[in-house]
Amino acid sequence: MLQRTLDRTTFAGESAYSVDLLLRNIESAVTSEETCTVMFSNTLRDMWVGEMAPDMANPDAVVDILVESGSILCPEMEARTTRKLANLHRALHLPHASTIDVDVVRHVHRIVMEGLLEDAGTFRTTQVGARGSAVHYARPSCIAERLAELLAFVAEASTTSTTIEHRLRLGAVFYSEFLLIHPFLNGNGRTARILLLHVLQPMIPFPFTLTSSTRDEYLEALERRSDLSPPSHLAALLLRSCNRAAATLHWLNPHHDT
Repeated sequence: MLQRTLDRTTFAGESAYSVDLLLRNIESAVTSEETCTVMFSNTLRDMWVGEMAPDMANPDAVVDILVESGSILCPEMEARTTRKLANLHRALHLPHASTIDVDVVRHVHRIVMEGLLEDAGTFRTTQVGARGSAVHYARPSCIAERLAELLAFVAEASTTSTTIEHRLRLGAVFYSEFLLIHPFLNGNGRTARILLLHVLQPMIPFPFTLTSSTRDEYLEALERRSDLSPPSHLAALLLRSCNRAAATLHWLNPHHDT
């Protein structure tokens, strides 16, 4: 089933022609400390906008302080929002997991939800649904089996993933399937974003996350994925996000020959 979904996943009209070229051009810039700081700032900011409703009009300064100093001193922000950001910042700096297993999934969730959820890292035992959506999540009794199947599939597919295009499509399948399983009571979206970086590395060796012009666009891309529909719109959004991040690194690289 997952292989068939991957085979049917496209970029929904988007072109992948520029990804390989951009990655070649910015490869040396990835190791720059200054460049990495910018990329982490952008990724954290995009995760904030994508997964949380900011309680500040302009989060840029707060994110930059967090990335540069590792701490937030901003009394006007709610403590829970501060904790969410600090957790995401820590999770973004986790060492790359060459193989994602259940222990890795639980560990990432514990970091993302530290101080926010009492039983972080524990699979949910109650049925939940998406508010205002027709999407149905896995039954609690099926979570362990479906997650194990997904992780085994990603591990196998990664060994034969020789192009960036294939890895992006695999990332879209992983991300959408993980959210359909919805293994935890809360924090699934943030956990999926962190794990997605591990799925895409080392083929895409820089931090970035799904970005969209509006949160509705992001939610629509997720909702178009079902058991009968491949995540092509999500793959297109992922491709655009990758190109945006690669273009940023391309621009930041002073050694690029125009």
